[in-house]
Amino acid sequence: MIKFQVLVLAMVYFNNLWAASCKYNLYQINSSERAAEKYLSNKSCNKGINYYWKKFGFPKKYWDEGFGFHDACNWKKPLSRMFNALFVLQYAYYPRAKNWDDLSGPSVKWAYPYVARGLNRLDDTLAGCYKSSSKKNVIATTQRHWYQDEWIKFWLPFFYTRNMVERAATIFHEVRHWRGNLSHNCGKSKDKHYPSKQPYALQVDYLITYYWHANRYTSKVHKAFAKELGKSYLGSKFCKSVAKWAENVF
Repeated sequence: MIKFQVLVLAMVYFNNLWAASCKYNLYQINSSERAAEKYLSNKSCNKGINYYWKKFGFPKKYWDEGFGFHDACNWKKPLSRMFNALFVLQYAYYPRAKNWDDLSGPSVKWAYPYVARGLNRLDDTLAGCYKSSSKKNVIATTQRHWYQDEWIKFWLPFFYTRNMVERAATIFHEVRHWRGNLSHNCGKSKDKHYPSKQPYALQVDYLITYYWHANRYTSKVHKAFAKELGKSYLGSKFCKSVAKWAENVF
């Protein structure tokens, strides 16, 4: 599994970065993952600026002041890392979905049109420092209420404690919350069972099909990560025991 560790100040690989009112250090990632992020940012940057930004509702005020609005091709910045995750969703499988209404085939194929349709309708993809001082491990939050603004907000841990495959799967998870108007149905952080149409179930489906079917912009390392994370979620994110057949999907 690709491991991320917080660097002590004296051992930081890169300069400290500022994002809005929060200061953070980049997490240590291995050389292959750094190379993958750099490589993909060269692919995703123009697509991100000219397409994702325009289609998926990125309000400038949430992506400015250190989050990458003025440096969108810099793989160290949150905006570039968001573009990389969206690029993985769109291009990790070939042949790609024909359009945003094409939900055929494995979920690694149709996750992107599902996400694209959702983010386009929502039109409010946000970024922020931390959910609160006591919830600094939260990676994303979705708000959907008829009496409030609706949005999906990604916090710093999303960008710096998750690799591009997990970020892609997390976006899929959060859009499922919003499009399905779903909360977790077994406490605050678990779903009842797998398989189902709940957010964690679809996230696991994505990881399973990424492992078996991703054939572009992927690697053995990322496939191994998808396998390990998927197995971990099958064992920890559902209240009811997972069926025996599901335990052997990897």
